[in-house]
Amino acid sequence: FVKYNTENRKRLHDIIQIKGEADGVAVDAAFVYTDDYADDESSLRSYVNNVRTKDGGTHEIGLRSAMTKTFNAYAEESGLLAKAKIKSLDAKDIREGVSIILSVKIQEDILQFESQTKSKLGTPIARTVCDNVIGDKLTYFLTEHKDIAVMLVNKFIKAQQVRVLQADMKDYIAQLTTLMQETEEAAMMAAFETEVGGK
Repeated sequence: FVKYNTENRKRLHDIIQIKGEADGVAVDAAFVYTDDYADDESSLRSYVNNVRTKDGGTHEIGLRSAMTKTFNAYAEESGLLAKAKIKSLDAKDIREGVSIILSVKIQEDILQFESQTKSKLGTPIARTVCDNVIGDKLTYFLTEHKDIAVMLVNKFIKAQQVRVLQADMKDYIAQLTTLMQETEEAAMMAAFETEVGGK
């Protein structure tokens, strides 16, 4: 899935694979970042016991939490956040341009779904295991591959800077539009008062 989903985009690194198991939950994840700056929810595909969970669930929450915390920790410890003069990376920026597949195997006695269609996982422990396993393995990977770690964090920082700039520009345009409307209304009122006064 990851290869197929990114075949028309430039991959920034080799596909990263993470595996681990705890408390009756086995985790197998793979992801790769591309030069795309889109935040596309379809770029994450998850499975539980080989069943597609199109509505997500606790395993996806754990994965997202792990990626956000781990990349933020590395960015802070490496001094990249301080250098960019920002407090933290936003989860939205970390998701940009990434393609992920997440597969978990859960023992039947603890398996819970939130719907009859089994499209959303509800097993609480899956969140904790995914968070811990992915967080630990990703931390090790970033430590061992500093060049990739720095490149990705800089990508996230740039994405945040662009997003903030766009938001500021949107606010500026809105304020300018309001000012122009108020100026136009004031000019029309002044012209009307002049005309009435002249009569």
